[in-house]
Amino acid sequence: MPYQRPVTSRCYVTTFRKICDAFVEIIDDEVEQTFRNLKIHQFLKFPAFQQCIPLLYEILKFWNAADEGFVVNDHLLKFTSDEVSLLTGLPNRGDEIKWKVDPLTGPLSTDIKTEITKLDRLYVNATKIKTFIMFLLSNLFFPLNNHKTPRRLISIANNVNEFNSINWASCIRNFMINEFNTITDKFAMEKPLGYINGFFPLLLIWFLEHFSCNKPSNPESRPRFLRWEGNTEMYYTQESATKLFKFLKKNELYKGYKHDYQMFIQHITPDSVRESKLIVQPICFQSHWVLIVGKLKEKVWKLYDSLPNPEHKAICTEVIKQIHEDKAGVFPSDITTWKLQTVRGIPTQSNEYDCGIFVCKYMEKAILKKKTDWASLKEWQKYMPKFRAELGYALCLTTKM
Repeated sequence: MPYQRPVTSRCYVTTFRKICDAFVEIIDDEVEQTFRNLKIHQFLKFPAFQQCIPLLYEILKFWNAADEGFVVNDHLLKFTSDEVSLLTGLPNRGDEIKWKVDPLTGPLSTDIKTEITKLDRLYVNATKIKTFIMFLLSNLFFPLNNHKTPRRLISIANNVNEFNSINWASCIRNFMINEFNTITDKFAMEKPLGYINGFFPLLLIWFLEHFSCNKPSNPESRPRFLRWEGNTEMYYTQESATKLFKFLKKNELYKGYKHDYQMFIQHITPDSVRESKLIVQPICFQSHWVLIVGKLKEKVWKLYDSLPNPEHKAICTEVIKQIHEDKAGVFPSDITTWKLQTVRGIPTQSNEYDCGIFVCKYMEKAILKKKTDWASLKEWQKYMPKFRAELGYALCLTTKM
């Protein structure tokens, strides 16, 4: 008897990637920079994952609508907007969108796919940008089983400024949760699952990030979906997918945690800035952590680096520019014009792996009102095992599992 898919998706990322590979050959630096500004340039290299339906079907069985997460081995793995942001590189900020699917929709997703394949170098950049955004929204983010494209998405694709104002991480997450809930209802009523709409392959990336069954081919790449560029040929039968979860060991599961906060960037508002004295921003660049602290009253940035390097300072400048762009109009002055000063005389590391703990210790001192006597703290490196134990203990006390 031929294999029948238990659930089907219109999101074909192998085709999406093939079209993107051809598209990058006809665009120039201006178009690429526009995509970077819109935070969507990374999708030109979205891995060409196989649909892996048997595996995804098994994952859907663990969905818990009440907790909005997957319960695996008695552990709740929340599916949050922050997580979608980390997986995709889409900022978790901006406005929500609402749309309805009705007969008065825009072009079909299949027509948009055909349209982008017809573009060549002679087309103006505005057309290339608009067409790619429409292709991204209709064929990757929100593909529907009937191929329709909601009018709301088309209007956004026609307005680059509006596109940048939307919280796409939250929109994708909420759309997918609605689909997960629908599938759960069908499971309960023992109905055929049929099609699942939306960015279904994102669930595969979520699986790869939460389970140690596979190792990322590019562990340092970001956003996190790029870590799995070399893991696109995974193959599961329905039997092997079922066995995978049946015999899953607890140490193969990266547990989910409930946090009482969201990404800090979301809380930078005019009110929070007026009530604050510091901007505390850890930064990770090429596996090395540094800390910048913005002093709002003095209008100056302080850089704490346990392995001083001019390149690290240059990256901090780029991060400050990004904060300024992401939160335009929030700060009373242009934070990109503040002087960036490297803090001298601080404890530094003598190995290649303690930078994260140093940043945590720097933060402890940076938020104090009194001046820190750094000369008396030169021996930090010697006490790293103690600091690690203290931090681990503090996390255990404050984390809800």
